Amino acid sequence: MPPKFQISTPMNTEGSNSSSSLDMTKLTSSLEATEPVKALLHQGSASDSLTGVKRPCLVGQGSSQSPHEVEISENSSSSLVGQTKPPKWSRSLDSEMDPKKLKRVLANRASAHKSRLKKLEYVEKLEREVLVQQAKISALAPEVAFKRAQRNMLQQENDEMRRKMEILEKKKADKDAEFTKLKHERDVLALTRALQEEGL
Repeated sequence: MPPKFQISTPMNTEGSNSSSSLDMTKLTSSLEATEPVKALLHQGSASDSLTGVKRPCLVGQGSSQSPHEVEISENSSSSLVGQTKPPKWSRSLDSEMDPKKLKRVLANRASAHKSRLKKLEYVEKLEREVLVQQAKISALAPEVAFKRAQRNMLQQENDEMRRKMEILEKKKADKDAEFTKLKHERDVLALTRALQEEGL
C-alpha cells in the first residue's frame, strides 16, 4: 500500500491580528454610533466646537506609518462648516494593546467627551437664561422709569408739604407768643383796675 501523507495546515497568525484590529475598529465605531454629534455651540471657539464625525481607518502597508497604527480621518461629506478638533477619545491607539485595556481607554475617553459636552450644554443653558433675564429687564425698564418718575413727583410733593408744615408751625408759634403777650396785658390791666377800685 502506498504511504499515506497527512497534510497539516499552518495556523493563521495574521487572522488573529486582523481580527484584533477589526474588534478594535468595531468597538470604536460602536462608541461613535452611540456618541451624539453636537453642532457648533460657540462659533468663535474652535476648540469647543464639534462639527463632524471622525471615523477610524487602518493605514496600509505602503504608508510611512506602521500598519497597526490607527489614525482619525475627517469626514469630507460633513455639511458643517468650520475648523474641527478631534475628540480625545478618538486619538490613535495601538491595535496590539490588550482588548480589555483598549476598551477601558476608549470608554474613559468617551466618558470625558460626554462630560465636556454636558459642560458646554450647561454653559449654553446659562447663557440662554441670561438672555431671558435681560429680555425681562428690557421689558420692565419702562415701568421702572415710570415708577421712578412717580416716586420723584411724590417726593417733591412731600417736600412741599413739609415746607408748608414748617410755615404753619412758625405761624402757630407766633400766634401762641402773641396770645401769651395779650393774656399778660389783660392780667395787668385787670390788676390795675382792681387796685384803682380799692383806692376809691
